[in-house]
Amino acid sequence: MSDVRLIYVDGVKVGIVGLDQALEELADSHAQSPEAEVTEALLARLEKRNYFPPHRRRVYGRALWREFRRHLGLPVEEERPALLEIRVLGQGCPRCQELMARVMRVAAEMNLTADLEHVRDVQGIAALGGETPAGGGGAAAPALLVGGELVSQGKVLSEGEIRQILQAATGG
Repeated sequence: MSDVRLIYVDGVKVGIVGLDQALEELADSHAQSPEAEVTEALLARLEKRNYFPPHRRRVYGRALWREFRRHLGLPVEEERPALLEIRVLGQGCPRCQELMARVMRVAAEMNLTADLEHVRDVQGIAALGGETPAGGGGAAAPALLVGGELVSQGKVLSEGEIRQILQAATGG
């Protein structure tokens, strides 16, 4: 199991080393504690292995508080990503690579700032709803997710099709 957990901090995914362990350690002793006390305790534990810029400490604290509440099973308001998330799912076959190249070209032509990733590992594909080699999952490769929504599967979209999808996703 990885020691790094990705969380949203002010709309941007950030890796926090040791977060799961810190949440476990504080869950019982701080379950009824006020937000300020929990955030300071988490920041104090985590800053030994992570850098929290002093001018952004409060923003990180809010994100850690949200993760603490989630860990306790309490309701949390999800933070929305600041960038449009675009994921190409596929283990790296030529068709998957071609779709990724086309998405990159169109995003660049549109001057689109996005969180773009080619997810190749089986666990990552399965976690996002894609098809695994054993046949589990729902989408045929290559698959394209935009803003967390499956918009295409099993084909390499043309650049025109990709442009239409990205324009619809960005409201442009």
